[in-house]
Amino acid sequence: MIFLKLKYYFNKFKICIYICGVILVLFMFVTLLRQVNLFTRADSQTLLGIIGTLLGAVVGAVFSLLGSIWVNTQQRKEELNRKRAQEIYRPLYDELVNIHRNILKENPYPSLIEFRTGHQTMKPHPQYAEWRKIELDSRYLQIPAELKRQMDRLFGALAGYLTKRKGASDEVKRILDSVLEEFKLPPCRIENFGSVVLGDVMSGKRKGIYGESMYFMEEDVPDEAVIKKVNERFYEVADESIILKDMKDVYNGWMREEEMAIKILELLIRMAEK
Repeated sequence: MIFLKLKYYFNKFKICIYICGVILVLFMFVTLLRQVNLFTRADSQTLLGIIGTLLGAVVGAVFSLLGSIWVNTQQRKEELNRKRAQEIYRPLYDELVNIHRNILKENPYPSLIEFRTGHQTMKPHPQYAEWRKIELDSRYLQIPAELKRQMDRLFGALAGYLTKRKGASDEVKRILDSVLEEFKLPPCRIENFGSVVLGDVMSGKRKGIYGESMYFMEEDVPDEAVIKKVNERFYEVADESIILKDMKDVYNGWMREEEMAIKILELLIRMAEK
């Protein structure tokens, strides 16, 4: 174990070690020159030439070695970066972009978010599978710290969204029932109604909420004027709801973290493939 650690740190800092070696050699030569007064010796010119030749050979060899190591290191880094781009960054980038720009455009405020690849629903829902797979294998060791932190923030925002969504769905149902009661109309008997229409309510689509709530009901339908007032009153109350405002803030926070993760991945891909 100790040997492996030493080997790891040597490979990691070998250029610094070689530079320190050069400095040590130069220091030894300087110390030697101080001990020997070349200008008082008969053969001082010859000795000085020999020392200069040896010093030049040593320094030249060391710098040649350092240059070779640096070139090989750079080539290896470029190969590893291209491999990371293909095996890590691109799959993750493609998944996040598809979720952010396609799925969430069609299905904002989704009721279902999965962290694995599964069957899609009729209305597509986000499936964050790539990062979970990366976390469980050796690719995670190759992830830059900045990307790890950003993905942690993204999944933290997702957890916050999922926690808040249930309360927001209940709030939509509560507002609707209170408005229906206000107009002396029967309550909505669809238990998960708030969860179903939350995306439409939060994204400002202003659908006819009464018609949606009574779609499967066999109730007497009030006249159009009453339905219009119910819809207007519902959105008026919903716009003032603190719970729904908080839900929007949490959702926007999720979107910001996802956009930042996409930008970081895009930059990493560009750097790896330049």
